[in-house]
Amino acid sequence: MGMNRVKKLFTVIVIFLFFGIVFFPSSGIQIDNKPIIQSSRGNTLYVGGSGPNNYTKIQDAIDDASDGDTVFVYDDSSPYYENIEIDKSINLVGENKNTTILYGVGNYYYHIDVFTDWIKISRFTIQNGRTGINLRSNYNLITDNIIIFHSNYGINLKGSNNTITKNTLSENNFSAIYLHYSSNNVIKENIISNGFHGIYLVNSNNNVIMDNNFSKNKGGLDLHSYNYNNVITSNSFFKNDRGICITDSMRNTIIYNNLSKNKYSIELRRSCINTISYNNVNSSEHDGIAILDNSDCNTINFNSVNNSTWVGLFFSDSKKNILNNNRIILNKHGIFINGNKNTISGNLIYSYERIGILVSGCSNIIISNNICSDEGDGIHLWYNSSNILIRNNFLFNQKEPFFYNCKNIWFMNYWNESRSLPKIINGEIKVFEKWIPWFNFDWFPARQPYDI
Repeated sequence: MGMNRVKKLFTVIVIFLFFGIVFFPSSGIQIDNKPIIQSSRGNTLYVGGSGPNNYTKIQDAIDDASDGDTVFVYDDSSPYYENIEIDKSINLVGENKNTTILYGVGNYYYHIDVFTDWIKISRFTIQNGRTGINLRSNYNLITDNIIIFHSNYGINLKGSNNTITKNTLSENNFSAIYLHYSSNNVIKENIISNGFHGIYLVNSNNNVIMDNNFSKNKGGLDLHSYNYNNVITSNSFFKNDRGICITDSMRNTIIYNNLSKNKYSIELRRSCINTISYNNVNSSEHDGIAILDNSDCNTINFNSVNNSTWVGLFFSDSKKNILNNNRIILNKHGIFINGNKNTISGNLIYSYERIGILVSGCSNIIISNNICSDEGDGIHLWYNSSNILIRNNFLFNQKEPFFYNCKNIWFMNYWNESRSLPKIINGEIKVFEKWIPWFNFDWFPARQPYDI
């Protein structure tokens, strides 16, 4: 009797733990990725090989197949010079992705054209066409292929709930993967290199792009127009002209990505209410993160931006952004701001070569930052700006903060030493076309540095 109770108790605990794992995943990002399940209930039709009833052409086998069948393609008759149309829910499987080669022929726009749902394509090298795979359907799985040398797109997608995973895409002229008017797709664990665009989205929403490797593309990942609620996470970007570029798009999340040695690592243009968090941005040839052209109300936080040749975080003509708790280290300039009503708080701006924070012609709140370098200047405020600077640490800077022709409020900042008297901040103002010395005051400077 006691043993039965123990068994029942153990069963209840296991069920509880199972549902806990299902409903409370460890990641902070919730990804509703419905599984793509290909049927294995049908027959298998063989192409190539030595079987007595094997097909010579892939298209002939597809034409004779029914929903749920598998078309298996041997590599001993490779390469296959065909353009293929798939209008049935089948599995198209190659023997070996390195040796089962499909060549595009003629001037057909699509090498493999998929019309229907629930198709799997795997283990092929697909090359030398205008577009490698055209998906105009839903719930398909494209996995474990090599897709190379196409004049337009590696994969062209106009559909929903597709999964594109574990493919290698290289030297596709316009874009390795192109999504337009597509939603709820998952693109993960692909290697994308040496193309003009890596992944390019237009009018596409609620997609997840994760764990991909982008290298040596003109643009790694572009969300170009009217893209909403996409998640870009845990990708690697290396030596692209632009790592991530978001234009005319809203409410996207860029999180946990690694970007190294790109010319411009992350860039927003005319894009609002996006979140850029927990990214590692290293050794950018120009700016680390750039918020440009009326990109308003974005949140940029908990990023590490290091060793940028020019500016760690660059804001131009953008307002009401929140920039907080970032580590901005060893850049030529820490932060440049030309936009109003931004909040800069809780950042570590350290070991910059020139200027820690440069503000030009605008009004912002700068609060509780560590601004520290033994080489550069702490902060410069230029031309008609009116900023509020509160509870910042100014530590070990070569020159004191300086302002040109602007009014600012300084309050309770720490100035590298304990002070009981007001701190004088030197500057200049322009009067009748002449520059004259002027002063601001921090009337209540802090006596101890803040723990930021």
